[in-house]
This record gives sequence, structure tokens and C-alpha cells, in this order.
Amino acid sequence: MVFHLRILSLSNRKRSGGTTSARRLRLEGLECRTLLSTSATVNTALGESYFVFEDWGTGTYEEWAFENAAIDAEKSSSNPNDDLLCWAAAASNVLAWGGWGAEGFHTCDEIFGHIQDHTPDTGGVPLYAWEWWLNGGPIGTMDGEGGAYFDTYDYDRWKSSRLANNEALDNVYRLFQTGYGIALRLAGPGGHAVTCWGINYDPNTGEYLGIWITDSDDSKGSENPPNRLRYYEVELSGSRWYLQNYYGSNSWYIDRIWGLMGNPATLTPDPSAVISGSVFADSGGDGARDTSEDGLSDISVFLDVNGNGQRDEFLSESFSSNEPVALSGKTYLVSTLQVTTDSEFTFISDLTVTLDITHAYNGALTGWLVAPNGTQVCLFSGVGGSGENFVDVTFADDAANSARDFPTGTVSGTLQPYYNLSRFEGLNPNGEWQLKIYDGYYPAPGTLNNWSLTITQDQEPLTTTDENGYFAFEGLPGGEYTVIATGRNISRTVTLAAHEAAFIEIGAKNQRLPDLNGDGRVDAQDLNLLRTLWGRQDPLADVNGDGRVDSTDLDLLRAFWGSYAEGAPDNDV
Repeated sequence: MVFHLRILSLSNRKRSGGTTSARRLRLEGLECRTLLSTSATVNTALGESYFVFEDWGTGTYEEWAFENAAIDAEKSSSNPNDDLLCWAAAASNVLAWGGWGAEGFHTCDEIFGHIQDHTPDTGGVPLYAWEWWLNGGPIGTMDGEGGAYFDTYDYDRWKSSRLANNEALDNVYRLFQTGYGIALRLAGPGGHAVTCWGINYDPNTGEYLGIWITDSDDSKGSENPPNRLRYYEVELSGSRWYLQNYYGSNSWYIDRIWGLMGNPATLTPDPSAVISGSVFADSGGDGARDTSEDGLSDISVFLDVNGNGQRDEFLSESFSSNEPVALSGKTYLVSTLQVTTDSEFTFISDLTVTLDITHAYNGALTGWLVAPNGTQVCLFSGVGGSGENFVDVTFADDAANSARDFPTGTVSGTLQPYYNLSRFEGLNPNGEWQLKIYDGYYPAPGTLNNWSLTITQDQEPLTTTDENGYFAFEGLPGGEYTVIATGRNISRTVTLAAHEAAFIEIGAKNQRLPDLNGDGRVDAQDLNLLRTLWGRQDPLADVNGDGRVDSTDLDLLRAFWGSYAEGAPDNDV
């Protein structure tokens, strides 16, 4: 995706000795600059940009940056307790993005304020705040009170910390794709922490051109600072990546990379949408149910996931690539697999991945599965430590053990992936799938021996109306749904986001009574006649007129069981 964006301008920072009209601010490393009073020239991102929230989080870049959704915890000119807490602000941004909020503390500003209550105004690193938030303290500058909001998670398996060198932006890109939010330590004229959200690169050469960051200091003189996503060009000199024109200086460079993985419970599809409604005898023919119109019980209603107008059955197919592909240090391997399913197979309900790799150091490998539409999931990263080889490993969401907890050694068995494969649910499986593997190990090459996908399409969700004609589908991921009342030739389409609910009404009008033998009553004789003509194209028993005698006609017969034709004796309809 190429971005040609309006960049929000940097404000002039006219300070004398780091003072404001409210109070004198203590200087942190970032403010030991020689050109603080110079207006920075805004750079323009000319290459192709990749942002972590494209695959991990919600919303497009435009929504994120320009519709007040930016995550940018800021220091305040009137707050005497945040001058040196750039590291805590960056940590708060990542916690908010990653869905690690706790009761009362969900936004980056709420989290930042809460962290300030548990640390003095002093230098630190985001790792202190992250560990305290997840598992409790004391740790570093964080006290022993509060925190521990996710104490069932092993913090060490969710964080990353590494010194930056000439491969710094390779590591940032790889961490983004693996589902990490990232804070950077900038060094040079001083020390400062910022939050990194994306990288920009030349799609033709692969050369890195710049990074996208939010900075807790960029509006420090403002009482109500705006959220601002900023772009800075970068240049590699020796083993360091230098930010260009960072507040008028080219001397600031990326010194350390800190990462925290997003919470898998919030950065995967949230099955929380609800569709409910009623099927009723629409005697008025207006499609709206009034008090005089009765609900129809025992009507089968299903969600037409693929939009083909009929309820699809369970299907499962496997696809494999048995051609070995070489792995080499500090490079990406991409193996492709073409999936062409049966024509009835049009959406994914479940998916598993099996692979076999020969390698001398398992912990150096990170793997992703990428769907034909670009959706990707990190399967593993650093699994197995210094052990050798992945032997017929299957990744499945319902596995008993997680890849995150796998001990040092040969990786085998069935494991939960780093992030849920349920991200692929509802997608059309057909097209080119990719298995991407990054090998961070120099000394010895390895080999991807083979890999395969098993894709399942469940029966489309089905329910039956109650005695008053009501139905409901719960626990649905957000998306577009077509609801069909079987045999009624009537459908309703609704689009829901996660956590939304919709109520729809399906009115049945001018419905033919399934009195197949014409005796004035729907009963066992009609059922026997339907069974005799099952599967045929017989208009006598084809009650719903779809050209075939099948289960939809049986559903209609059941719905009108015991009913009388108009004018027949004891007619009560």
C-alpha cells in the first residue's frame, strides 16, 4: 500500500532554557539539543509504508491518524511528575494498542496517568512498565503496588529487547509482522524513548527510507497536546540508523528496540456480534410485523455465509507443498501453495498448518502464514531455543499446548500458534497462500522440507424459530451476513461490527400451503407423498418453487403441520 499523505506539521518550539509560563521543566536527554528553537522541516514519505496496525489492531491508517484514534500519550506543561517519563509514555502507547487495558485504564493517557502513580519522575525503560502492568512489581522504577493485571501470562514470553545495529529496521519490520508494538530508544545528543508504528521503504530496492513515530515530547509546552503521528527519514551510517532533521539535528540514532506482543484475546477477531429477529405471517404484505400478525414457529433460519442462496454442508480439504526450499541466515524464505477447492467450498471455518524444517538452531526462526487476500498470522518465533529441527509440527487453535511455552529442543507435535488462525475464518480459501520464514542464524543453512494446509468449511449456522417466531445467532465475528428463512425465498442482509447487534424481521406472505394431496389438511399423507417425490423436479411437492423437492420443502411441511386449507372444515388459520 503506497501512502501519499498530508503530514501534520511540527509546531514551532520556542523555548528559552526549557521554561514555560506555567513552570520550569527539568531537562531530560531529548531536550539537550542545540536547535530546539528551530522549526523542523516536515519530511514526506515517498516510498511504500507498512504499519503494525494493518495486521494487528483495527482500522486503516487514515482512521488511525486523522479520526482521533492516534495513540500518543503526551507530557503536560502543568504536570510536575512526567518530565523524565518518556519511556512510560511509550510503554503506555504500546499497552493501549495491544489491548492490554485494565478496568478504568484503557486509553494510552489513562494508562500513562496510572503508571505515573507508581513510579518516580526518573529515567527508565518501557520494560519496567510492561512487566509491572502484566505481572506486578517491584521492577526497576516501578513500585510493588498495583499492576499484575495479566498475572496468568508469563511476561518474558511476550516481550523483546535488543540492541540496535545496521539490522535495526529489519528487526523492527519483523517484530511488526510478528505482532509486536515497538518502543525505540534514541541516543546521540541525549537519550529519549518514542513509539514506532511503521516503516517506509523503496519497493523496488528494499532500501529503508524512514520511520513513523509518536513522541511524548513533541507538544510538551501545551496543556492539551494533540495526538500526532510523525514521519522521519533515516540514513544508515556505519552500524547506526540516524533520524534526519529530528528537531533540526541529524545526530539522533536508534540505539535500542523494545517490543511487547499484543494481547491475543483482543488482537484477533472478536466473535461478539448478535443477529436476532422473527419470521412471521405477513398478512399485510408490508414486511413489518404488527400486533395482529402471528410469528411462525419451527422455521429453519440459516446464515448464508457465501451468498449462494443455499445452506452448505461440511467440507474439508488438504493441500501440500513437498518441494524443499533452502533457508539461509538473515534472509526471508517465501514458499507458495496454490489452493483450488471444490466449487462448493467458498469460506473457511477452520484451518491448520503442518510443516517440517531441518535447522541447527530453532530459536532463530520466525514463521508467518499469509492468505491470498494478504491476511497474515505469526505461527512461531524463537520456539525451541537452541534445539534442532521442526518435525511434522501442526499449528491449530484448539491444541492443548502453545508454541509460546515450548521448551528448548526439537519442535514437534500439535501446538497453538503465536496468534490465532481464526483470523482466516470467513475468507475464501482459493488462491495463492504463502509460508514466510525469517532465518536469523548465520553459521549454517537449513531447509523447509514440506508444508501443508488443511481447510475446513463447517455447515452454515442454522437455528429454528421458537413458538413466537423468534430466532437468534450469537457469538459472531463482525462482517456482512445474509439471513435466510428456509423455504420462504426471503432473505435479509445486515452488516455488523464486533460487539454490535441487529434485529431483523422476515415476513412470509402468500405462502402456498403444503397440502400436497389436496385433502384440505397438512398431515402424514402429505409427508408420505413428499418422501415419494424426494429429489425430483416435481411441482406437486416443490412447495417453495426452487425446482427441487428437498429439505426446504420438508421444513415448510413441518411449519404448517396440522394446518387446514381455507374453507376446509375446522379451519383455524
